Amino acid sequence: MEAVMSSIRAKHGVTEQAMSAAMAQYQANAEVAAAVNALREAMGGKAPPGYGKASEAAAAEAAKQRVRRNKPRRKG
Repeated sequence: MEAVMSSIRAKHGVTEQAMSAAMAQYQANAEVAAAVNALREAMGGKAPPGYGKASEAAAAEAAKQRVRRNKPRRKG
């Protein structure tokens, strides 16, 4: 997780202190509060909300793609 945060900070040219200050400044914003909470849970090892359903949907779509690719073409 630290590598991801470092990458985000480097990409946007922000220090860790600036990110922390921004999160503290906007903590009353519901979206920011939810994002910070999700980040804390992720750092604790909990999967993000909806992750199970999203990964199931992705697996189902991948299975469809495999079936479609392996289907022989019809001549005629």
